[in-house]
Amino acid sequence: MNYKNLFKSTDVTRVGLIGTGAFGKSFLSQSLLTPGIRIAVVCDQDIETAEDACLQTGLAPEDLKICHTESEANDTIASGKTAVISDALLLMDLSLEVVIEATGMPEVGANHARSAIDNGKHVVMVTKESDCVVGPILNRLAEKAGVVYTPADGDQPSLLIGLISWVETLGFEIVAMIFRPYHLLGVETATSVLAARYLKLSTGGIDPKPRVDVGLRATRTLPQGYRLTLGSDHAIAGVLPEILPAKKMASDSPVPYYMAAGNSLKHTVEEDRLLTYGMIAHDSQSCLWKLRRKQDELFNA
Repeated sequence: MNYKNLFKSTDVTRVGLIGTGAFGKSFLSQSLLTPGIRIAVVCDQDIETAEDACLQTGLAPEDLKICHTESEANDTIASGKTAVISDALLLMDLSLEVVIEATGMPEVGANHARSAIDNGKHVVMVTKESDCVVGPILNRLAEKAGVVYTPADGDQPSLLIGLISWVETLGFEIVAMIFRPYHLLGVETATSVLAARYLKLSTGGIDPKPRVDVGLRATRTLPQGYRLTLGSDHAIAGVLPEILPAKKMASDSPVPYYMAAGNSLKHTVEEDRLLTYGMIAHDSQSCLWKLRRKQDELFNA
């Protein structure tokens, strides 16, 4: 397929990037070589980290400006420079077409995506920790708002969907799935950005619905008050992930892995028990939990 035929345009797509970890930095670096994409805003909760990421990936110091207000950031964008900010919600009102959410944090990822959609911006969701919990509702909210919500090419979910759809388009039957042995992170994400902007298409599934969840099973007795801290490689000490059919929120239903992450246990959980919603002490104002409840209502999970 000739991608140049798909993305013919003389326009420039202004992108706001939230999160400057490995994925964010790889997209920053590749964007300098990608025609039609301009990184207008870079955001990280640590503004020095955001600035360092820009410099490390090849942006010139004179092309960056640290901004603290909306007007300051918009003036910077208008001047052709990249605004560097620490408040992601400030980004939502800026002159951008696409927001890339790459924090890897379930709660803030959901909040950022919802805010971007509410402000009429396409969302490329790198944070699968949020997407696997509330992706279907975010997709529906985006459709209603006339924007696109999509997973990111360069990460496993979108790449696997692409591989499967290619095989099915050719008329083959899938009898086994072998994961692509590599993914190039943000190097490949431009196709999702451009598909959202110019084709109004997601590079993800055709009709996302809640089908399965990743639950948690205790590998040892966990005491009351135990904090389910998300560590490196998505690990939470004391539990193992387990794929389960998606179920509606209820005190005795299995709680999704990334909804439990960062919260504490209301009481002791014995070894080998599946963790349920009723076991989790969570913030009643959590955007992630509110969106999941709305998703259950919409899809009658």
